Amino acid sequence: MKGSIMMKISTLAAGILPAIAVVGLTLAGDCDLRVTEPASYCEKCEKALEKDKIKAGKCATCDSPIRKAEYCVKKTKDGKLDKCLVIYVCEGCGAKGPVKAGIKHDEEKDKQAKKRTLKRTCEKSGTPPHATGK
Repeated sequence: MKGSIMMKISTLAAGILPAIAVVGLTLAGDCDLRVTEPASYCEKCEKALEKDKIKAGKCATCDSPIRKAEYCVKKTKDGKLDKCLVIYVCEGCGAKGPVKAGIKHDEEKDKQAKKRTLKRTCEKSGTPPHATGK
């Protein structure tokens, strides 16, 4: 009887473990940014601002002008919304930020890479629910 139970457990594990590995692989791709919504961002405070933190088009904390940004929005398994900032990453120098015009490039690295292409992604890209099967 003991051998029979151990055999069933081994067989079950043999079927489950590869399935877990496949699920892990299918959720490792970059976020598809399918659903986005506008966000307000303060470059000085380096954070997204809720409406109550904006006064007369400026950050209520530091009085800096706000910049337009985007949130990537996904639903979690339990149906809650998970938001994070969409960011731009320079493929030449690696500089990144949520405001395209506010990215501070490393000129030396850009020269070495010979390009300044910006990739659009999200802060949580590659981690569920901000992952795809790519």
